[in-house]
Amino acid sequence: AWLQGSWLGVEIWQYLAVFIWLLLGLILRKIFEFVLDNYIRRITKRTKFSWDDDLLDSIERPSGFIFLMLFFSITYTNLQLSVTVNLYLSSILEIAVSAGFVWLFYNLADVFAKYMTAVTARTETKLDDQLVPLVRKTLRFFIVVMGVILILQNNGYNVASLIAGLGIGGLAVALAAKDTLANFFGSITIFADKPFRIGD
Repeated sequence: AWLQGSWLGVEIWQYLAVFIWLLLGLILRKIFEFVLDNYIRRITKRTKFSWDDDLLDSIERPSGFIFLMLFFSITYTNLQLSVTVNLYLSSILEIAVSAGFVWLFYNLADVFAKYMTAVTARTETKLDDQLVPLVRKTLRFFIVVMGVILILQNNGYNVASLIAGLGIGGLAVALAAKDTLANFFGSITIFADKPFRIGD
């Protein structure tokens, strides 16, 4: 009967349920990461190439976080909290899952850059070696921006007006930094045409 009592508008059994819910989620995440780190890693270590090991290293923590947030998203209704709390909790967990995928793809960009570094190291020219860090930074920036836009759109914000505002702001920045942009496109021309290389 004492479990039916309430404190701050929440019943005692619900406090215990939230504690068990959080503890169970963390335990399941540890089990998930243990399986990745032990059983899946054994398979990747048997291969001759190393990119699969880098891939597993990059996805281990974000995939564990996504697994945890998905578990919370599926099971939070069992706590029988109020409609208002469930609404906020649903929004927070949805944002957390989206942020987890952004984190995952952000790390995958590093794996892709490392693979591209190995590919460009086989070529004679050194200009493409300098291009890889630029591609890596651009790809990571693109993933973060797209992730933020998708999160905002899924939560009811008007992304079209935001992008239009960013376009106007980008035009102002372009006019103010025209020399920097000219140098940037000039460097792209050098990378593309390869008129000379380092050491000339």
